[in-house]
Amino acid sequence: MDHILRTASSIYSLISGPSNPSTARELLEKASLFIQIVEASPCAPHLPRYDTNVVKLQINDLEREAAEAGLPLTITNYFTIVLRKMVEQVLQIFCKIITRYLTECGNKDRLVLIALEHLIHLTLFGDELCLEAIQVVSFAKSFLGS
Repeated sequence: MDHILRTASSIYSLISGPSNPSTARELLEKASLFIQIVEASPCAPHLPRYDTNVVKLQINDLEREAAEAGLPLTITNYFTIVLRKMVEQVLQIFCKIITRYLTECGNKDRLVLIALEHLIHLTLFGDELCLEAIQVVSFAKSFLGS
């Protein structure tokens, strides 16, 4: 989870920053690393395969086109959109897992602090993840009758 959060933070920073050939190369490397980490995760069967495959194809296409044209690597808007979508979907799933864990665990559980730290980090990614966490907690409370 730490690696996924750190890599997602790097990807978001690179996407929102100025684009040049070195940041484009770094973004492709971080995207590839993110995919490797996600695919190695025990949650891999529940994660978005289609979007992951689209991002992989886009990485290969961008690298191939730059090499064939002999031009510096550039990032397309389409790649940025599908990459951001893939990262957000993965983070939403982890947000659901963490909030569900937090609603079911006891106060003495030693993983509570780590889970809270990860949840705070996740909610910094944007409003959608904050809403996801609130919805899961609200559902759990109504389901459990708390």
